[in-house]
Amino acid sequence: PPSIAGRWRVLTRSHLRSLIQPKSWSRKCREDLSYIVSDILLACGVNGDHKSLTTVIKNEFGQAVDDIVSLTLQFQATAGEKILSSYFSLQMETPGAVFDPASMEDDQTTLGEHSRLSYTSGVVVCTTQIGLVKDQVRTSRDRGENQEQTRKLFLIPKVFVIDDDGSPSDGTEDV
Repeated sequence: PPSIAGRWRVLTRSHLRSLIQPKSWSRKCREDLSYIVSDILLACGVNGDHKSLTTVIKNEFGQAVDDIVSLTLQFQATAGEKILSSYFSLQMETPGAVFDPASMEDDQTTLGEHSRLSYTSGVVVCTTQIGLVKDQVRTSRDRGENQEQTRKLFLIPKVFVIDDDGSPSDGTEDV
């Protein structure tokens, strides 16, 4: 399961990090990225040799390369050490549930020429398109806690909604 694999990943990465000096790792990544960019430039037909192009990249774009390396290492640490596990699940709405525009989308608002205004209230009849939710467990050492669980809605489910009186709504109010 992801939770066990995540714990092993965190354990191995933390031990590996203790063996490698962070400054030297960042410097090596910066050197490698500059060399790779010079390879790409040479493949595109830029005149010069590796050494001179790598020097130009370091001198002219050193801060940008440093930013790329820094953000990449931060992302790698977050994805590899702070996130213990994540599970994806499908999100479907229960028939009879109260329509919530923050977590559902009225599927009848996009019917081409027969489109109507969006719902803000009503009752769910059924789910027409399934949503996607990511449940995530993270370590939160900063707060002194062991784990923090979060839910993120990646894809909002679409639902068919009716008025509270049982008729499909046109999204307008009676005057």
